[in-house]
Parts: sequence; C-alpha cells; structure tokens
Amino acid sequence: MFTLKGHTTFITGAYGGLGAACAKLFAQQGSNLILFDKNENIVNLAEEIGTNAIAFVGDVTSEIDLEKAISLGVTQFGSIENMICCSGIVRAGAVTDTKISDWQNVFDVNVLGVYLSCKEVLPIMEAQEYGRIVTISSHFGLVGAPRLAAYNASKGAVIQLTKSIALDYGRKNIRANCLCPGMMKSDMFKNILKQVGNARDWVDLMRGLPTGELEPEDIAKSALFLVSSASNTMNGSVLVADGGYTAR
Repeated sequence: MFTLKGHTTFITGAYGGLGAACAKLFAQQGSNLILFDKNENIVNLAEEIGTNAIAFVGDVTSEIDLEKAISLGVTQFGSIENMICCSGIVRAGAVTDTKISDWQNVFDVNVLGVYLSCKEVLPIMEAQEYGRIVTISSHFGLVGAPRLAAYNASKGAVIQLTKSIALDYGRKNIRANCLCPGMMKSDMFKNILKQVGNARDWVDLMRGLPTGELEPEDIAKSALFLVSSASNTMNGSVLVADGGYTAR
C-alpha cells in the first residue's frame, strides 16, 4: 500500500475546503505537512493534526512569504516531496462587468500564486531528484461557466502552466499534474453562488450535476493518487474529478 511516511507535503490554501481535506488525508498517510494560508486559523488546523504539521500564515502572491515557509519546512523536516497548490479566489462577472482590479486579483492568486509556489519549491525537488506537484484548476477551466470570466481564464492558465512544468522538469523525476474538481461543498462554491445569484443560467448548471455537489474529502483522494506511485505514468495530465459534469 502506498504511504507518505517520510515525505513532506507543502499545501497552499491549506485552510480552505480542499486544502484542509488534503492536509488531514495526507497526515493520515504519514506525511509531514507545511500548511500555508493567509487565514490565521491555519495554526489551529496544524495543532489539530499534530506534531508532524507546521503552519505558516502568509500571502501566496508574496515570494518572500513562500520562501520563508519553505525554508521553515526544510529546516523542520529536511525535504519537500509533494506540493499541492490549493489557493484560489473568485470574482464573478462577464468581461464587461469585471473591474481590472478584480481581474488582476484573481490572476494574482490563482495563477501567479501557483507560479511562485512552484518556483520556490522546484529547486529543492531538483536537488533531491524527486518531486510531485499537484495544481488545482477546475472543471470550469475546461468548459467555462457564465459570468466567471476571470475565474475561467485563470483556471485555464493553471492547466497550461502545469503542462509547462511537466515538460521542463519531468526528466528530473519531478511530475506535475493538474486536478480539476467539480462543484464541491466548500466556501469557494458558496461564494460563487452568492456572487452570481439565482440567475437562470446558473440554475440550469446546478441541475446538470449528475451526482450533486462533491465532498472535498473525496477530491483529496484524487490529489493523493496524483502524488502516489499509482500515477507514475502521469505527467502533465489533467485529472477531472467532477462527478460527471463534463461528460455531457
């Protein structure tokens, strides 16, 4: 059976629904954890998980914060084998409704944050000749959704960034794959619904969920699969975990 014992996993956005689910699941599998989030409650999550988890309160768009967190993790645990990039935000609006500041904010967190996180951890993975990176996009990075122009575009960019990392670092035993979850029971999804309201196009989207909203804990299992030896043949792949939404 695959185990993460002796591995260290760095998770950004670790206090969110999927980030926290990954943290708890990976801890159960024996991984040390570096939990990174701007929410100060991340400290409480680390304490809940136990002695193999450390928390860092920081901004995923800050290279300095990421450097400090990764340095802290390496000092504590000696290495970083896995990275899960869960940080993300949403600002609803069609193109003409989206303020430039909102567009930039979404791309800063959803794309720049992934770039900076990978930029800081890749030298460590190169030196140890081992690394597993899982970026989190969305099924809306593949098929889109109404009035989510910035979010859709940013999640599409994450997919292409992941493929680029896979091509550039695959020969160094570093695999990068992209996980595209569907609509999860999470604060992120609640925030989307709050912003778009009960418009007809979104009511129709909700009716199109073959299995209903998904549990973050189930999506976390897909992230675990992508860092495991069971997915050794996958690099630059896009794993869609949306309950059948994009099968239509």
